[in-house]
Amino acid sequence: MDRWFIATCLCAIAASNLAQADHHNARRKASYTGYENGISVPFELQSGFLVVIPGRIGSQSGLHFILDTGTTRSVIDRRVAANFASQPKADHVISFNRKLETQRTTVGHLEIGPVRAANPEVEVMRLSEYSELAKDADGIVGLDLLSVSGKFLIDYPRKTIWFSFADVEAKPVAHVRCFSVTIDVQGVPIRLVVDTGFEGIAIHEDRLRRLLPNMRTEGQPVDFRTGPLRGTRVHLLGVKLGGAPETKDVFLMRGLRENEPDGIDGFLGIAALNASRVEFDFEKGTLRWQ
Repeated sequence: MDRWFIATCLCAIAASNLAQADHHNARRKASYTGYENGISVPFELQSGFLVVIPGRIGSQSGLHFILDTGTTRSVIDRRVAANFASQPKADHVISFNRKLETQRTTVGHLEIGPVRAANPEVEVMRLSEYSELAKDADGIVGLDLLSVSGKFLIDYPRKTIWFSFADVEAKPVAHVRCFSVTIDVQGVPIRLVVDTGFEGIAIHEDRLRRLLPNMRTEGQPVDFRTGPLRGTRVHLLGVKLGGAPETKDVFLMRGLRENEPDGIDGFLGIAALNASRVEFDFEKGTLRWQ
């Protein structure tokens, strides 16, 4: 049997009572402990790492949402929001090192797989401005909805997500601002937001160089500019992700750090774990992968 790696995570939370679970969806027998009464949802894998799941807003079904644990509040595209949103207010979001202008509004009903929200607040923007990879999506489902399930497991080989709900009745839940894990880099703890919407590892350059003034890398650093990321790409030695130290490609980011939770050093994309299955457990505060 393949080994499961487990990391203890920190979840920054705020009070919320927007979301509720619909437990009347069809169930099928789960292969994983803790999901015997869970609900499964198929997904599409795009660009090799993006998980895209079905959703509904109001009476409009057949929408496609990117599952993004690096996003706090769920987002819908402006063209979709035009049919449902009301009384928008000016707002902004931080995407890595960019500040993007958005609108915050309320939609009457939002459904992502087995999770439903009545009158949730969402961000509204042109998703093509958020990311080139999101230009064809109708929305992004963030931690405000994902955390309702208590825990969920992404099975990449089967292209299935399992949601396991703690209670059979809907109730107010904690709104999770971020889901982060601490990894070891050359003997120094580095705290990263676990981000299913990102492919690799990105760390704020100023923070890493302050923690590791004698940082060891391999080869020549390369300046890069890809999507929202600006900075330097390096082969970083001594990165431990649950096993022995490895050399990993790491993006050293420059720019804005506004509105990040305290102590966050960067982002960990699920693809960097080389995992076939990943579980986010909000109740226990753990990340497991295999």
